[in-house]
Amino acid sequence: RGSAWNNDGAGKVGYTAPGIEGQAAVIREAQRVAGIRANRIGYVETHGTATELGDSIEIAALSEVFAGGKPNSCVLGALKANLGHADVAAGVAGLVKATLAIQAGVIPPTPNFQEPAPVLGLDKSPFVVSASRRNWPDGEERWAGVSSFGIGGTNIHVVLSNAPMRPLRSQKERARLFPISARTEGALGKAREQLAIHLEQNPQIDLAAVASTLQVGRRAFESRFATVAKGTAELVAKLREPIATTPASGFVGSDVVFLFPGQGAQFAGMAAGMYRTDSSFRKIVDVGAELVRSEFGLDLLRMIVDAEPAGEFDEVIQETRITQPLLFLVEYALAARWRALGVEPGALLGHSLGELTAASIAGVFSFEDGLRLAAERGRLMGQTPPGVMLAVSLAPESLASYLAPELWLAAENGPKLSVVSGLPAAVQALEQRLAKDRVPFVRLASRNAFHSPLMADAAKAFREKVAAVPRKEAVIPWLSNVSGTWIDRMEAQNPQYWANQILSRVRFAKCLAALNDRARLLLEVGPSEVLIGMARHQVAKSIGIPSLGAENRKKNDDVVFLEAAARLWQSGINLVWPELHPNEKAQRVPLPTYPFEREKYWIGPAETSQAEKSIDTEPTETAQPQRQL
Repeated sequence: RGSAWNNDGAGKVGYTAPGIEGQAAVIREAQRVAGIRANRIGYVETHGTATELGDSIEIAALSEVFAGGKPNSCVLGALKANLGHADVAAGVAGLVKATLAIQAGVIPPTPNFQEPAPVLGLDKSPFVVSASRRNWPDGEERWAGVSSFGIGGTNIHVVLSNAPMRPLRSQKERARLFPISARTEGALGKAREQLAIHLEQNPQIDLAAVASTLQVGRRAFESRFATVAKGTAELVAKLREPIATTPASGFVGSDVVFLFPGQGAQFAGMAAGMYRTDSSFRKIVDVGAELVRSEFGLDLLRMIVDAEPAGEFDEVIQETRITQPLLFLVEYALAARWRALGVEPGALLGHSLGELTAASIAGVFSFEDGLRLAAERGRLMGQTPPGVMLAVSLAPESLASYLAPELWLAAENGPKLSVVSGLPAAVQALEQRLAKDRVPFVRLASRNAFHSPLMADAAKAFREKVAAVPRKEAVIPWLSNVSGTWIDRMEAQNPQYWANQILSRVRFAKCLAALNDRARLLLEVGPSEVLIGMARHQVAKSIGIPSLGAENRKKNDDVVFLEAAARLWQSGINLVWPELHPNEKAQRVPLPTYPFEREKYWIGPAETSQAEKSIDTEPTETAQPQRQL
């Protein structure tokens, strides 16, 4: 709380002689810096020269500063009674001792102490030397002073106090992420059990501080475990859950792929939990919602904040003019949160509208221009003739025989998953044929026939909108819906490409095949798990991770987001932990430390064979007694 130093070498009788005035002055100055009076200090760790002259002068200096204090109100101690002379480490050792005394609330005794030397005059001072431990009263502030005086006149004094008491934690806990790591799987298991035992012994511990300590106060090793919990009991249970298989690890940042879903993934109230609990996400959404409201007259925020899954907005949110800017805004804000956490994608892949989000994340369009284009795209596509989109469980080549006039292949999503666009009457006739042939199908949440010739007018008008905004070279590669291959850097900036992207079929299955060159982390940056569901059987050795809760609301958004962060970290992606809860002040608490797996490597005496033992133990007439050394 305060410290001071001085040098009174020029005012003393000799180089090694201590001085009352210099010591008293440095103690007063340290107390002044700390903003307290001497009578609040309950313990002083003295320099303790262990000489008659040095101790007398130190007590005289202390008595001058503490004059008027109550008898026995301040305990004196000296580490030399425990360790002997520590030479240059004496000062720091005393500081450590005083710090531990304050932390434990215990003033340690001075070993072998019987009674003070009369020359010290402690009976006329507020000081006492105790041969037994003393406890600071509960709830009382603990203040201590530490002195260190060096040969040559340098005097130092430090004033310490206990840390401010933390307020009691809120009864309503929020979800937290708890990461644990070790060098080996065995040590990781021990670390989990150690933490579980510690939590059981301290059920009222602040879980926010526990999470912060594990995140920023521990090194990250190769074997990793991370879980999300709201309460102590839940966390203990998860720490003890058996892990069926070791989580995949060894991924790097370039292995992460952001997946951006398109129209059809939306639902009323999507991202509402994320908006309530994540201030950084909320800030981006608020900025974008205000832009769309002022320029297009659409209130996107109500679709997120006020809507319920079965509320009044269920029908409105299906309108293309609303769905597309809303999806873009949620996806962009999510991507920004992941990047702030240190998750930089090595590649991007969007489905239909999602490709526009990918282009903005890659830097082709700014956030504002990308959002404007999403709103224009939705408005223009929503003005086309009414149409229907149908997901059919057939490969494109098998579906070809079903495509009558006014029906078009709109998307190739998988080996046996295609999407058809068409006019309502034609799609209805197709449904009858498919039902007769027992081919599964489902109508999608769309009122227009996307990726078909019915989009010609919208595509032409959208080309002009793209041409009117600045475009830059992409800094992150992404896969093109039009070609199914990696986007060309010049093509990405061409307005005609974005017109073609509205008209042509989405070659999503081909895009996924391009990711099959190695194992990847597929992070769905949007509502639900539509795209990772498609990728699960098409991209080998990859892990699909959702970012937000699905429409059935089995888990809140904040829990799903934290679980995604946990899976990324377990897989080897290091996170910028302070960005997880940027508005909270990180605190640390004592937790179990690393469980070292100690092994002995000791070369012992060679074992004696049984034959040798019998020879050595059988007495003979010539045997002479051996001397024991």
